[in-house]
Amino acid sequence: MLLCVAGGSTDAFTFLYHGHIFAAVMTGNAVMLTLSALQMSWMTAFHYLGPMAAFFGGLFASRLLDGLNHRHVVFLGLCGQALGIFLASFLPRSVPD
Repeated sequence: MLLCVAGGSTDAFTFLYHGHIFAAVMTGNAVMLTLSALQMSWMTAFHYLGPMAAFFGGLFASRLLDGLNHRHVVFLGLCGQALGIFLASFLPRSVPD
């Protein structure tokens, strides 16, 4: 139950305050991408394509890590996420969400 609350609140926060995308669950991005494409709103559809590409890139990276080192794959994945968040914290405010 706590995991659902954490994911839902993360999605609500990023949707409302960071560019109207969903960060925790890709289902919302897939729905918004499909709706935008059906309405032929190509710029809006392109907006949702970035998070989807990043999600699939993460899946690909996790499969590579799993193939390289079975014992420490979770640790390596968490270190990669922490490093990415740390580096993103140094981006200037002028960088769009």
